Amino acid sequence: MITLSRYLPRFNGATALAVLLSGTAHLSWKYHTSAAFEYPVVFSLFTLIGCAVASFLFATWNTRRRIQLRTVVAVVRDAPRPLLWWPSLVAFVVGRTLLLGSMLGNVQCSIDGVYAFLPASLALLEAGSPAPISESETLSYYKESSEAPPHTPSNDEYPKIRAASIQNGGPASRGSVARYVILALAWGFFARQTLVLMTRPVGTICPSYHGLDKLIPAGQMLMLVLDTLVIAQVVRMQRFASSESRAGSASTSTSASTSTSTAWVSLGIMSLSSAIVLTAVSIGLYPAHRLFNWPPGVEKLILRDLVCESAVAAAVLIAAISLLSSTHPATIASITGAVGIVSHYVKQVKDERGVIFTTTPTGWWQARYISVLAISLSFFLVRSENGLPTPPHHRNPASAWARKRWLTLCYVGFLLVWLACQPANSSGNTVAVVSSVVHHAQKASKLWMQNAARSRSLQEAVDEYKQRYGIPPPPHFDKWYGFAVQRESPVIDSFDQIHNDLLPFWGIPPALLRQQTTHLLEQTRLGIGGFRIKDHAVTLSHITPGTHFWMMEGFRAMVEPFLAWLPDMDLAFNIDDECRVVVPFGEMQRLTDLALEARKRVSLHGQGANNSSSFSAALNPPWGDSYLADGYKNAHAKDEISPAFLTRSPHHSIFDLFIAPTCPPSSPARTSRWWSGKEGLPSGRGIVTDPDAVVDLCQRPDIARMHGFLLDPGAFGVARTLQPIFSQGRVPGFVDILVPSPWNFMAKVDIDDGADRPWAAKTNSVFWRGGATDGVNRHADWPGFLRTRFVWLAGLASRRATDNVRANPAINVSFVGNFKKCDRPYCLAQTVAFYGSPKVENPPKGIDFQEHWVHRHLVDLDGAGFSGRFIPFLKSQSLVYRASLFRTWYDERVHAWQHYIPLDVSLAADLWGLVKLLVGAGTGTEAATSDTAGRTRRREYDDGDGSYKLSSAGEKIALSGRDWARQALRKDDMQVYFFRLLLEWARLIDDQREELGFEI
Repeated sequence: MITLSRYLPRFNGATALAVLLSGTAHLSWKYHTSAAFEYPVVFSLFTLIGCAVASFLFATWNTRRRIQLRTVVAVVRDAPRPLLWWPSLVAFVVGRTLLLGSMLGNVQCSIDGVYAFLPASLALLEAGSPAPISESETLSYYKESSEAPPHTPSNDEYPKIRAASIQNGGPASRGSVARYVILALAWGFFARQTLVLMTRPVGTICPSYHGLDKLIPAGQMLMLVLDTLVIAQVVRMQRFASSESRAGSASTSTSASTSTSTAWVSLGIMSLSSAIVLTAVSIGLYPAHRLFNWPPGVEKLILRDLVCESAVAAAVLIAAISLLSSTHPATIASITGAVGIVSHYVKQVKDERGVIFTTTPTGWWQARYISVLAISLSFFLVRSENGLPTPPHHRNPASAWARKRWLTLCYVGFLLVWLACQPANSSGNTVAVVSSVVHHAQKASKLWMQNAARSRSLQEAVDEYKQRYGIPPPPHFDKWYGFAVQRESPVIDSFDQIHNDLLPFWGIPPALLRQQTTHLLEQTRLGIGGFRIKDHAVTLSHITPGTHFWMMEGFRAMVEPFLAWLPDMDLAFNIDDECRVVVPFGEMQRLTDLALEARKRVSLHGQGANNSSSFSAALNPPWGDSYLADGYKNAHAKDEISPAFLTRSPHHSIFDLFIAPTCPPSSPARTSRWWSGKEGLPSGRGIVTDPDAVVDLCQRPDIARMHGFLLDPGAFGVARTLQPIFSQGRVPGFVDILVPSPWNFMAKVDIDDGADRPWAAKTNSVFWRGGATDGVNRHADWPGFLRTRFVWLAGLASRRATDNVRANPAINVSFVGNFKKCDRPYCLAQTVAFYGSPKVENPPKGIDFQEHWVHRHLVDLDGAGFSGRFIPFLKSQSLVYRASLFRTWYDERVHAWQHYIPLDVSLAADLWGLVKLLVGAGTGTEAATSDTAGRTRRREYDDGDGSYKLSSAGEKIALSGRDWARQALRKDDMQVYFFRLLLEWARLIDDQREELGFEI
């Protein structure tokens, strides 16, 4: 009869090794994108249950009979000594699981690569606690000496038995263990360096105020110790059972199988007991929503990840335990570590997009070299296992050679995979990399500008409109064209933003759009302002809060020059900084399909002069006007908010509840879970070549933990049905209709041309000042806010900077004022993090806005919404660096690398290296000339036309942005955009919209 004891040696070899390697690679591959690691306690619980089931099955198969309750009790009663330690093991397992939950919940405080020292920890424990004399060693000794073995060897005989065992290849000598420990320590050091160099932190802060910066690393160290003790005890159990199995096989086959079954049952009982205790402790420690109250809509995804990853983890543990009877645990740990490093590296290379450049020595090449060395050391760890403790049945040369052959092949495979997976988009020639990006971006920008003003007459503009959008332009298009030409607009034809914003509204009947607008304007607590255009005059809505009435005044001033050409209409404006309309993917697809069908019915050739020249004189039903009545606001001040608008859940993120459902079902946002706030996707590490792509939240779920609006916005009331709300900015996934901001139109902040300086007269410094306004910290999420991460990273870079200002531009970045948008404990935590003490009498004060122009490099960051500083920044001669999640009306006409420098919201790229590069190196052939003051200035020549450009790429982009902002981002340009938008909207809400169109 074939028993499991005969099958186990084969499983311990190639099969167990294959399960171990493939399972470890899978877990490492899925580490950042699986919900299993987002819920580590539940994941550990499922894994323990899986280990218990597998262990009981192994014991059952080994004895060739079912395990019954009385059989388990008998096995426990007659178990070997290691089982007597199971309460301690259970406590260790539960303790390390809780520590794991705390560590992953505050992963930004963790130390990278701590577990690279697990092999060394195991080897040190082996060196410090010699293995006990087993029965097989005793029998082997007395068999060779031809003496009758006593029941218990005397104290004098123990050294003789151990010496004979070492001579026969048994437990290791001190020299063997010492050599192994040194190699394990070396492997741990280089493996950790590899992981550190591959990590690109996004600046998420570890708060020192609560002591997490010390508690989490200490917890990691304790977790390493606990794991070492658990593994050591399991090793002892397995080896004891293996020795007893071989000793018993000389007398009866039953005793051999019983010994092996007992070891598996012991493991199963320990796993099951740990699962029970962990469940009880977790229910007492964690709120229910932390464990099983998963975000709606992703429950299946989370359950799938938990089941799959826990099953893989259980299989890996079972395979590793099986290998323990033949392989030193430190070697197994090094195997899994090497596989994890390789899998992690390959995953990063696969996910990287864009151009990766290196300006510091701790780049990809150094990481690659160190990691190859780390994997090579793993091979030497395996080779140095000679003389380390191994069970007697694996001491024969054939078995040892087979095991080493498999391990050697594995490590050769690691090296081949590692060397084959070179990041094709990296480059050590940083100047060439940036030059290529700038060249292609500027070429695309010039092409867009040419196409944006291709039309030179009204007829050409009408024909271009039809060509681009498939329908005739709206009525009074001739008036708009004349207005745009009179205002010298550099954009005549390219208004794709308006087209895309309004397209889905073609799927809603005009009467319903008017009813929705009236309903919005009747809401007194929704944060909606508005006005009515009637008989070419504007009446402001009384429901607009007084603090934001200036916004409606700004919109009125914006439309006054072209009121004569607008029909009667009501408009609802979002007065909050945050956006308001988010529609699930399926519903948006339905509306888009309806919209495309409706636009097909619009005549391309007009239906007569009346239809093409004017809007309908009367609408049915007409606009409601109850909200304009005196006293309406007071009478309805306590009305319930419209049920069409939802607020955020305190237990679930905005991304999960509102944004992810807007994504295609196959997108990463709906098929994976990026849980780590410490790192971002590898695609965020490169130079930004497409500003829209890097903020596509469907493809970048990692950003969900890196922006105040997504973590904890100040105001949040959104509709999940399409609503006609006009907003100043919006986050990808939202579908508010974008309009120019009154903040910019009324010049709430603007540049004083007399205060600006030429580039050469500016201080070579990176400058930012502002408040922590990009979120309200009510749930300890502030360490991930965009502004807090940037200021924190700037502080780190400033402390590392040298005194050479030319080589390392000065960093002048700071918050101003006290932290107010937060609950008290988190306000104190931020104060400590940025001001050094929980009480600061004189925090940094705000500055005069005109002081910005002293500095060459200005950073623009989102606040609670879009940044109102961007346009004034562009109008200066300083170089603007922009990290923004919010999209605005001007994004289609302001171009990265032509007018400003785009930054990934994750801030994982080397910003400071990029700054040095842009001010310290040119991007083409350079020649030295002298200016009128006699100072030498380098000039570079363009490859296309041979004309020279300023040698500093940063200066050129700064001047290009300044010139374009003064041509395309003026008040006139805002009015041109708004005029065209309202003409398009007037057609949409007209009952005869499918017959309306301008024709010459």
